[in-house]
Amino acid sequence: MLAFDHAGKPESGERLDPVDHDDNSVDAVIDHIMEHAGLTRNFVQQTARIPNALATMDERGHRVIYYNPAFIREISSYGSPKWSQISVILHEIGHHLLGHIFEYDQNFKARELEADEFSGFLIFRMGATLQEAQLVASEYAQNWETPTHPARDQRLAAIARGWAKAQRITLHERQMGEARVKREMDE
Repeated sequence: MLAFDHAGKPESGERLDPVDHDDNSVDAVIDHIMEHAGLTRNFVQQTARIPNALATMDERGHRVIYYNPAFIREISSYGSPKWSQISVILHEIGHHLLGHIFEYDQNFKARELEADEFSGFLIFRMGATLQEAQLVASEYAQNWETPTHPARDQRLAAIARGWAKAQRITLHERQMGEARVKREMDE
């Protein structure tokens, strides 16, 4: 297993070796997420011998989401449609979209919570319940803080904040749409 520095780079110049994996499910999940976000993908995904998933830049400066296919298969069995898989990939996409891979200020925990909140926000927009949005964090996040990651309760709260924010916005959008239809009918 590779060791990583606090910026998510392999220590000692080690490379993230690809793992044989013929499952296109992560590619399909990313396409599905990007479609819901209304964005074009500006990163690639690659299997790697890492514990779970990681957003970073490769040695050529390309944005990459590395993931462990065994971990993705394991969490894919939780719920349907694969909300746990979507949640993990959304979190990593959040790191890319929020610019975290360019920040080296040692504020790792804050960036993790921002990515968790982003994941909670967009997964609501994709149709997940709060329980589905939080499932992976409730099962896999540590109860304690580490130098790079907040404790489970902080992560669950961040996901819930993002989910609730999306819920409020969706309600507001619905109300605005209903008001627009009423105005159009009155004309």
